[in-house]
Amino acid sequence: MPTSAGRARVLAGLVIAIAAVALTVHTAAALGGGYLNVMSGIWLTLGRDLAGGVFYRDLLSDAGYGGTRYFPLFFALIALGLRAGASLLAAGWLASAVAAVALIAGMFRLVRGLGGGRWLAGVFAAAAVAPYFVQQTLFEMRADVLAAALNVWG
Repeated sequence: MPTSAGRARVLAGLVIAIAAVALTVHTAAALGGGYLNVMSGIWLTLGRDLAGGVFYRDLLSDAGYGGTRYFPLFFALIALGLRAGASLLAAGWLASAVAAVALIAGMFRLVRGLGGGRWLAGVFAAAAVAPYFVQQTLFEMRADVLAAALNVWG
């Protein structure tokens, strides 16, 4: 019979494997355009505007309606990707990937800082990005995962 540490490692491996499988499934759906929606368009437009030198559009202008309640860090990452030469979708997914890495690293660091072992920190890090809604927002190009990452780091 395995020890409790052995069972914990098996559990850790399962959580990480499930997160990886879920990410693969969502990646396939996203590459088929399955997750692009109005929210994706808002973030991508804000990023494209910023890459073109417009921080926030006027409320009404020749460019269309403007103004927003959104914090600029996420669309600034999109603009950075655009300025680096990425396509609009690639820049959006890159910003989402940066958010996911920040969440994973933050969760790992948080658990380690609280005295958890590496395997436990790995489980929590994988579990942070395993849920359906987290992966969907990654591929929808929304700032939710970045906000969660900043909260974990805070």
